[in-house]
Amino acid sequence: MNKVNIGMTGSKGSISIVLDVLPDNLAELLTLANQIVNGNDGEAALTESDKELLVLMRKGTKLQAVKLKKDISGIGLKEAKEYCDALEAKYIK
Repeated sequence: MNKVNIGMTGSKGSISIVLDVLPDNLAELLTLANQIVNGNDGEAALTESDKELLVLMRKGTKLQAVKLKKDISGIGLKEAKEYCDALEAKYIK
């Protein structure tokens, strides 16, 4: 099995990732690693409801995420979808 070692160094330290295979979400992993080594916790600053929305969207249930956002915030359907789209663009894609 081939192993891939990816190392990064930033203002807050360094991180090394050893992978047995390249995952489909390699770009997401590299972005997260970059945030960690540069002192940006990424999703750590999100509210619990936003984290729950991300979990739903990562499961492929974006419609449920939009409905949840609409229900918990009292905003309209269009605004809830736009909010989820922005969250998805920033943290998933």
